[in-house]
Amino acid sequence: RPTECFTNDRASILGFTILRQDLHDHANKFGVARDPPMAECVTRLLDKPPQDHRSAVVVFGYFASRISELDERNLTRLRPAPIIPVPRSSTKEKGDSLSYIQPTRAYLGSSTTYGPIFDFVDFGQDANAFLFKCGAKSEPTKKEVAEMACSEPARLLSALESSEKYLNLLKSLAEASHELHRDKELWRR
Repeated sequence: RPTECFTNDRASILGFTILRQDLHDHANKFGVARDPPMAECVTRLLDKPPQDHRSAVVVFGYFASRISELDERNLTRLRPAPIIPVPRSSTKEKGDSLSYIQPTRAYLGSSTTYGPIFDFVDFGQDANAFLFKCGAKSEPTKKEVAEMACSEPARLLSALESSEKYLNLLKSLAEASHELHRDKELWRR
């Protein structure tokens, strides 16, 4: 049916049927839309997140091309959903394994200081714009670093690879103590 296919080739990455190229000139006559409804696209992304970095670039890039159509209802569904593929080092012979994180737990780009501790991802400018809209951040806040220091100090020390880097991190938290003091539970820990 005309309502079940679309003219934008990029929508095929989500499994939508695309109208044959030679019929695109007649698409309006039959009511064939350029893109599927955003709610359906979000549902398909949630049902089947990208399986690797390359497909994530394409999928998130498609969503970035339609970023103005993302309303609060769709963003509410995307923010807590584990849709971002992140390779994890594994001790198994097969090497890296893949896990998924929520956009609200992702940080865009890279960081020499926080890279070993937090999940930094980079899927390119367009895809990163989509993830930013979904709640990804540029870098962790001092509060997030302090929570990591309280909950997993040994992991933090081993990830930073030297006691000097660890001490510098603790100094930066001390400099932000006026900000951290506002969260009474975190300050107590």
